[in-house]
Amino acid sequence: MNSETQTIEQLKERFERLSKAKQNAETELRVADERLRAAKQAAMTAYQTDDLEKLKQMLEEWTAENDRSRREYQESLDSIEAELAKIKGPA
Repeated sequence: MNSETQTIEQLKERFERLSKAKQNAETELRVADERLRAAKQAAMTAYQTDDLEKLKQMLEEWTAENDRSRREYQESLDSIEAELAKIKGPA
């Protein structure tokens, strides 16, 4: 806040700056709302929900499943390499 005495011109300039700042904030809010709506619609289309907690839970489940699949794949390759090493014998 400005405690100095200001001229009417300074006050008008100050008002204009604040008015522009308000307009910018309103525009940013409108854009953010539109992006949120679009993201929720995309989530509903892809995952049949736009509930953030449910989406987080789904992601955790998919991540766990992916980790399990990767681990099984690695174990399978390790087993194949071990069998090949037995067949091949010492180098």
